[in-house]
Amino acid sequence: MDEQRLLFGVEKDVAQPVPADPQPLTGQVLPIGGVKQELFAAQRAGLTEVYLPQRNEPDLDDVPAEILADVTVHIVSDVREILSAALDPAHVPVG
Repeated sequence: MDEQRLLFGVEKDVAQPVPADPQPLTGQVLPIGGVKQELFAAQRAGLTEVYLPQRNEPDLDDVPAEILADVTVHIVSDVREILSAALDPAHVPVG
């Protein structure tokens, strides 16, 4: 079961994941393309937190500072890190 299906089955108010690229069943988070454009789209959509594959961390150098000021970027290497944050009651915004 992938993380999108798992999150839809949870009865908590969690943000709907927006997958940019398919991920393998091993749990490893693979690099994505277009990091600057993805973060710009996240900012325009009003997202305040995004999860970026560890191998894309160097791509943050190309992202304008005003986007990074509005969007908190979490660097992850395993999908369990994303699930842990999404299912953590203290992490989920209320209201």
